[in-house]
Amino acid sequence: MEDKIYELKLTEAEEWIDNISLVAEPAIEVDFMAFAKERPFKFSDEDKHIITGAVMIPDKKMWRNDFGGCYVYFSADTCNKAAQRWLMDGKNRSFSVHHNEEVKSVSVVESWVKVSEQDKSTALGFTNIPNGTWFISAKVEDEELWQAIKSGEVNGFSIEGVFSIVETDEESSIIREAEDYLSKIRDVNVQ
Repeated sequence: MEDKIYELKLTEAEEWIDNISLVAEPAIEVDFMAFAKERPFKFSDEDKHIITGAVMIPDKKMWRNDFGGCYVYFSADTCNKAAQRWLMDGKNRSFSVHHNEEVKSVSVVESWVKVSEQDKSTALGFTNIPNGTWFISAKVEDEELWQAIKSGEVNGFSIEGVFSIVETDEESSIIREAEDYLSKIRDVNVQ
């Protein structure tokens, strides 16, 4: 029996992003980077307390125990809509830790969706991440939470929200992966 695959979409006003959660094991399997020290040309050793990482990766299959066990993914369009709607709704301080405890000591200071291989995310070391990925940088003002990040107790972002659920088939998923691969080849040839 094949595993079911569902696409999660933001299509209606009743669907939204609640929080971005700081978690130990993000479903997208990409940890964030913690920028711990000021750049050398500054005369300070104070921590910057900024973390940067992917929030949503398009077409990344993630295992869920919902619906008797299945894979879910977001399209590049949904990643883009989520990034825009989250900011338009004034959610730049809507964070939680491990999907439980809401915290107001984290603020988004930068948000973008990757559009090419020359993206800032690549320069920061996030390689092999597809176009359409939503990235953020966030300032962490709580010292205890910052220590949890530095110690590795918290490693990445996980999205919380309400989405439409659309069942897909494996064939269309394979076609999407092939199209993404061809898009990457075109990006390289354009350079």
